[in-house]
Amino acid sequence: MVMAVKDHTKAKDGFELQFGANHLGYFLLTNLLVPKIIAAHRRFINVTSFGYMSGGVIFDDLSFKNGATYNPWLAYAEVEDGQYPLYAIVCIKVEIKAPTTPKLLAASDATTIYGVFSPDLNDESGAFLVDAQIFLEPLLPHATGDSDAERLWEISEKVVDEKFTL
Repeated sequence: MVMAVKDHTKAKDGFELQFGANHLGYFLLTNLLVPKIIAAHRRFINVTSFGYMSGGVIFDDLSFKNGATYNPWLAYAEVEDGQYPLYAIVCIKVEIKAPTTPKLLAASDATTIYGVFSPDLNDESGAFLVDAQIFLEPLLPHATGDSDAERLWEISEKVVDEKFTL
């Protein structure tokens, strides 16, 4: 995981570093692990942050005009925004329980452990957790749009050159 890299940097595959490492890497790893998670009858969690509140995915310019319009915090927000709806799609497609936990400094470990082990979440899918409990406030619209999530899924499959049929 990289966060708010000061200067525009490209990952080995040519994408902006935060998008490449924090989104594409996790996208590929998660999709490769999903069959094993299902077979083991386990849940998975996606740890993200409230960084998504700073903006959504800039679909028309994932490279920030090759660095000319790069802002480290907007690049970070873009990745964080993409995590919730994308993993919600994984949950829907495979019908598994997978709470999303925002990582907060004081409660991140407790919330993650709660997300993994709590029987309270057995009937929850795609729950957003804060301080080891379900966050009841609605998420910002750009983080819950199905069309954006599907679009990001398609872009991600194309980039990693792998089609996932969940």
